[in-house]
Amino acid sequence: MKRLSVLLLALVLAVSLTACGGNKIDAKDPSVGKWSAVSITMLGFSMDVSQVFPGGVTVELNTNGKGTFVLDDKKDSLTWTVTNGEIDLKVDDTTFTGSIIDNQLFLDSQETGMTYVFEKE
Repeated sequence: MKRLSVLLLALVLAVSLTACGGNKIDAKDPSVGKWSAVSITMLGFSMDVSQVFPGGVTVELNTNGKGTFVLDDKKDSLTWTVTNGEIDLKVDDTTFTGSIIDNQLFLDSQETGMTYVFEKE
């Protein structure tokens, strides 16, 4: 009986670890890749990204739900998901939501009130 309990526990553990195997995103998803910001909108005003961040802004989204966010040459790790075409991205304490429209990635930050417009590299 003890052996059966150990085997069942091992099976349950193996299944639970497999179910939590990560956030795998299809490589064909249009979100995957490296994106460079071209403009930023805040309070209804749109400007070239270099006017606000001279070092630029880039986002790289990988198929494992992770990536990098570079703002003025400061590199941070990020996590992201895509659900029904909506992208949710988290960098440190900043959360972005957005979508891809006409081959451009639009990311909104509630914390800063900025909308970033990216084009794929």
